[in-house]
Amino acid sequence: EVMGASFALRFHHDITCAITGARVRATVDDKPVRPWTSFRAAEGSLLRIQEVVEGLRYYIGFSGTIALESVIGSFTTNIECCFGGYQGRVLKAGDRLVFKEIPAVERRAIPENKIPRMHPPHRLHVLAGPELSFFTDESLLKFMDKHMTPGTAPTEVATAASDDYLHTFTTNDTFQSESLGPI
Repeated sequence: EVMGASFALRFHHDITCAITGARVRATVDDKPVRPWTSFRAAEGSLLRIQEVVEGLRYYIGFSGTIALESVIGSFTTNIECCFGGYQGRVLKAGDRLVFKEIPAVERRAIPENKIPRMHPPHRLHVLAGPELSFFTDESLLKFMDKHMTPGTAPTEVATAASDDYLHTFTTNDTFQSESLGPI
């Protein structure tokens, strides 16, 4: 996961990659690459993100397996707890990721009509979880009518919901909410 346009990555192996999430303007060795489409990067190539056009966070996927130690069955980094991923921290200039294996992958592209919109309104789908029984119909409808604001993290939303709307709920419905601003 990456935020911002000040990002560059030099490849030390031939590898297939894709950039998803926020729409970005990116190049490999000064040649444009299309987001949501796999591309081949040769050893020594330089990937640069020049601009984040729409959205906030983008993701760079690789066809290879990064040589990292699994923590609690995952390779993700938990920044707050300082574990997992690459030394439990964000990547810094000069870090080098080592790959165990890099299989050849054919070029693939996500059709334009399947790429999520990055501009408002954003539609959120809320699924019934294990805590659903703690909420009443009224409290869930009140929560679903909330408009999320920029910077509202999911944990903050959950805290706000439990502080203001904690009641008993008896159905197993799936709800949808539509935000009128970016999340």
